[in-house]
Amino acid sequence: MDHLQHLQQRAVGDSIKSLEVDAAGSVWIGTEQGLSKLTVLPSLSVNHPSGAPGSFFNFSGDGFPESQTATISVNGQVLGTQSTDANGEIFFTLNTTDAQLGSYFVTVSVNPSATARFKLEDTKPIWGKEGDYTVFDVPGGIALTKEVFLPLIFR
Repeated sequence: MDHLQHLQQRAVGDSIKSLEVDAAGSVWIGTEQGLSKLTVLPSLSVNHPSGAPGSFFNFSGDGFPESQTATISVNGQVLGTQSTDANGEIFFTLNTTDAQLGSYFVTVSVNPSATARFKLEDTKPIWGKEGDYTVFDVPGGIALTKEVFLPLIFR
């Protein structure tokens, strides 16, 4: 994924005169028109977009605050906590043995948060456990099974 997608920018001007990184890791950009702050937004990705119930899904995230406690939730249900590492990264696995068919939105919250999605479908393969990450069990009864399609409106 292109890292430029994870940047939040508020540019005050086009002509950069100076750059400075503060103790918190924020990048400050000085221009003739003023001062801008560049903030890297966190991202979360999953190794498989879909699989059958009983699959294991690995998640990796970066751009989070370093060495902080993150809350892991799926479809609004908190599964537990895990710390980000010294680089602001986090890695974990979800076990879907007890989960049902449907969509699952996984959120890592540290402030800010990031979300990734996977879907359980009976026509997909069962993905085995890969790696040695902390495993969280996805409980039954929390699958999102209805999809809503909104019309596209041009103005």
